[in-house]
Amino acid sequence: MHSFGEHRTGALFDPFGFLDLRRRQILDQGWAGTFRTKVLLFLPVHRVAAELNAVHGRPTKDLYIMLGTLILQQMHDMTDAAAVEAVAFNIAWQYALDIGSSEDAYVSERTIRNYRALVIEHGLDQVLFRTLTDHLMEVYKVDATHQRIDSTALQSAMRKLSRLGVFTETIERFLRKLSQKFPDDYRRLDEVIRVRYLDGGKGMCFGAGSKPSEAARHLDQAAEDLLDLIERFAGTPAAGLPGYKLMRRVLDEQCEVKPDGGRKVVLKEKADGRSLQNPSDPDSTYNAHKGQGYTMQVMETYVPDEPATLPGPDADATTTPADDSQQPQAQEPEQPLPPKPDLITFVAVNGMPDYDGKALVPAIEETAARGIAPEDLLGDTHYGTGNNPQAAAEHGVELISPAQPPKGSLQDNLQLEDFGIDDDGLVVTCPAGRKPISLSVSPSGKNYQARFDSDACANCSLRPTCPVQDPRPSDPKACRVQYDRPRLDMYRRRLGEKKPEFQQRYRWRAGIEATMSRLKHVLGMGALRVRGLMAVTYEAFLGALSLNIMRCAAAR
Repeated sequence: MHSFGEHRTGALFDPFGFLDLRRRQILDQGWAGTFRTKVLLFLPVHRVAAELNAVHGRPTKDLYIMLGTLILQQMHDMTDAAAVEAVAFNIAWQYALDIGSSEDAYVSERTIRNYRALVIEHGLDQVLFRTLTDHLMEVYKVDATHQRIDSTALQSAMRKLSRLGVFTETIERFLRKLSQKFPDDYRRLDEVIRVRYLDGGKGMCFGAGSKPSEAARHLDQAAEDLLDLIERFAGTPAAGLPGYKLMRRVLDEQCEVKPDGGRKVVLKEKADGRSLQNPSDPDSTYNAHKGQGYTMQVMETYVPDEPATLPGPDADATTTPADDSQQPQAQEPEQPLPPKPDLITFVAVNGMPDYDGKALVPAIEETAARGIAPEDLLGDTHYGTGNNPQAAAEHGVELISPAQPPKGSLQDNLQLEDFGIDDDGLVVTCPAGRKPISLSVSPSGKNYQARFDSDACANCSLRPTCPVQDPRPSDPKACRVQYDRPRLDMYRRRLGEKKPEFQQRYRWRAGIEATMSRLKHVLGMGALRVRGLMAVTYEAFLGALSLNIMRCAAAR
């Protein structure tokens, strides 16, 4: 049965009337006042109510208070026990949630867990973020014209395992559940297998009698045990256990089964980044640069110019001195307008191997559907690869992103950028300053060629690092430089990045690093207490929403 508190009409007797004026002002002007007036009344409680029975069952807690509690818990990086205490005794929390009775001031840890599970199960974390962010942008008149995008790595609450550790932990997890659900099958197993993985394989991996040099042998043994268990319980009720499915996944990702003679199972040389990293978090993936976990994409607004100012009260007044000794009154300085908050407009959680460039178009399309798409978007090199600049332009967005360095630049080899090219895309000089002996363009206009004197190229000091091709047998007098239209566009793009105009615009991209720092070090997302894609996604969306609320409170 649904329960909604009456938060839109004021109480006859103010439950916070015991506060003196100064303490009440602190609440009104801080995050609590912002939450109470700008967030609480606009929570999408009807979306939560749609997942609950409207007639039968025990009345729910006030849905406004419960959704608000979940957001405040994330904002202050609290455990469930700390959130229960804050609702009961913290005046700022009670003021933000408009708690007027002692009945509403008590929630249990179980209630918090149940509502959080409900929100995660139905994807309401994303609804909360988008609904409230769009509302805050409208209330604070945030301009979405200029935005920037970046990604950061999220580490779930799991231990980093070696390849051998993945095998042993997975087998131990299956055997533990097998002993609970099917004890007779567990007792019929070879005692050697049961003892070997009794403690997650620690005796085999790190026991006193185990040497590091024997790790490869242990890994082969673990692979054989894995295959034996899979074959033994295939087609039995135990095959329905989640641990059995994880064992099959590990076998498919890490091993190759040989049907004919010799060893039945052979380890693959290298596992894919999407392979199982830890059976405690099957959704976690791996990237050689970022490590294990998840990737969080974040797009936010920013204001590139200095804040506007209001003139002082006497700015338009003119003072005429009565005599030469009288001086005009000094004008008061102009007052700056309150800065607009930078708000996060888009969040997504992906796997570690997912390339950042793939998140660009979905971010533009989602914000466009919500009416807050940018006109120009800043991103690092990864977002400007491939067809992304053209795809962004098709959506009416100018992507401002540096191009990737040309191949061979790290080895100090000369590139097309070292040649002089005119406005028509034709080479006019080589890096040594010599002019080509001939120029040509394909009939389609997509391919270009410049021919240089082969004798001059052979005697040039830059020849070892120059990209010109050696003379062909059919044309021994010329060395050639060939390039196509996409390469020419990249040439122009790289030259444009050296101009002060590009650098002046792109310098604002660095501001999103501060956002990532606040998410990780202020909101606790640097070390999450949850595991699994859905739980990490919940933390990401509510963390971004919490930061938006904190920024709006600071801009009041």
